[in-house]
Amino acid sequence: AGIALPIIANASGWIFTEAGRQPWIVYGLMQTAKGVSTVSAADVGGTTAAFVLVYSILAVLAAVLVVRAARHPLDRVEETSGPGEGPARPGLVY
Repeated sequence: AGIALPIIANASGWIFTEAGRQPWIVYGLMQTAKGVSTVSAADVGGTTAAFVLVYSILAVLAAVLVVRAARHPLDRVEETSGPGEGPARPGLVY
């Protein structure tokens, strides 16, 4: 209930605000009847399909690159016995 109640309250507030605004899109300036888009359903569907295709390709590419990076072995750092020998290690310095 602790997670669901804020979401329900947020959605309810938005719905009541938008329902109370009718019949105006911009109160006193533009009514909802004048706010209809002239874009056809085919154009909306085509654009949505193009976005889904592009983002699917990007998701697959990102997954391939992450898997490739995860499978690449890390370089070994040889332990040294004394100070000043071997590769320098980063320290916590301000």
